Amino acid sequence: MRDADATRRKILEAARAEFSEFGLAGARVNRIAEASGMNKERIYANYGSKDGLFEAVMSDTLATHAETIGEWGASADDIVERLHQNHVRSPDLLRLMLWEALQVSSDSVPDAERRREHYQERVRALMGAFRIETEAESAAAMMTLIGLAAWPSTMPQLARMLVPEDQREAFKTAQRELLHRLARAVLLTG
Repeated sequence: MRDADATRRKILEAARAEFSEFGLAGARVNRIAEASGMNKERIYANYGSKDGLFEAVMSDTLATHAETIGEWGASADDIVERLHQNHVRSPDLLRLMLWEALQVSSDSVPDAERRREHYQERVRALMGAFRIETEAESAAAMMTLIGLAAWPSTMPQLARMLVPEDQREAFKTAQRELLHRLARAVLLTG
C-alpha cells in the first residue's frame, strides 16, 4: 500500500507542476510521466484520463490549502494574513484555479459538490464569527478577502512594473498594511 501511495504522490506532484505551468489543455501526460518517473499506463490506471488527473490535482491542492488556512473565525488580520502567506508559499494554487476558470466550463468543475459544501461551511463560519447578517453578505466578504489576499501573488509582474526594485520591500510592507485595513473594513471590525 505504501508504494501505491508514494506512486500516486509522485504523479500528483509532477501533474501539479505541469498543470500549473500549462493548464489542462496544454499539459502533456508524457511530460508528467517523465517528471514523476512513472509510465503513462500507470498514470491512466490511477486516474483514468488527463481530466481525471486534473480533478485529483485540484482536489489535493485545495484540500492542502484548506488545512493550511484553518478556520475563518479568527481576526480579520489573521484570516487575510493566512490567506496571503499561503498564496505566497503556494503560487501553484492560484495558477491552477486561473487555468480552471479559463479551461473548464463552470458546470463541470472538478469535485464541485464537495468544494461547494466546503465553501458553504466556511461562509457560515465567517458569518457567525463576524455577526454578518446573511449568507450572501458573508460569501461576498469571503470572495473579497480571498481576492485581496491572492491578488499580489496573481499579478507579480504588475508589482515589478509599479515599483522600482529599490522600493520593493517598502511596497510589500505598505501593501500588507493596506491589505489588513481592507480586511477589517470588509468584516466591519474597525
